[in-house]
Amino acid sequence: SAEHEAVASARVTAQCFSYGHAIGHAAAIAALERVAPRAIAGADLRARLNRDGARLG
Repeated sequence: SAEHEAVASARVTAQCFSYGHAIGHAAAIAALERVAPRAIAGADLRARLNRDGARLG
């Protein structure tokens, strides 16, 4: 059990994990391919996340 404010924070935990997952992959791609993060194609990032089981479609 938790107070209303604490439960609100808990609801966003899963999204935070997903953001971190995506940011980690983007950072790795940028470093390995020596490109700016803005130069990474969204489709390429989604493909990597889906290989990890993200099921982004």
